[in-house]
Amino acid sequence: MLKRDHRVVPLYYQVEHVIRQRIITGEYPPGSQIPSENELSHEMGVSRVTVREALRELVRENMLVKVQGKGTFVAQHPTTRLPAMKFTGFLEELYDQVQKVSVKDVEISRVPVTDELRKLLRLDPAESELFRIKRLRHVNARKICVSLPHAPIMPQRVRSSS
Repeated sequence: MLKRDHRVVPLYYQVEHVIRQRIITGEYPPGSQIPSENELSHEMGVSRVTVREALRELVRENMLVKVQGKGTFVAQHPTTRLPAMKFTGFLEELYDQVQKVSVKDVEISRVPVTDELRKLLRLDPAESELFRIKRLRHVNARKICVSLPHAPIMPQRVRSSS
């Protein structure tokens, strides 16, 4: 079943990625017939239209060959290049690659303003404290990073960038 919640990547692209991986890993060897659109749509929990769009892209890339009345086959010499990388944010990349991202151990505290933070956040000289928000991000229950953003206690005191 493909990911539908917090979907950053279209379903057809997720289907395309799954089929591409099966070809690259040899699960679908060159010359072999892949499952029908109906079988793939049932397996992945998506519509036939979604599967058809994914297959169309893989045919365009010469990884698959469609034979009228027979089915879809892996090309004899499929290209094994990876698709172009998309530049997205950290969380979008995680949602695309893993099953479950969560934030735990949130801690909010007041900290003194340092000269570096005052400059970066363009704080008013009268600002003496900031909120520091510590977040521990987990992927599939495994700790992966700590986020430590800082925010003004009185946001109206932040100077505009102009």
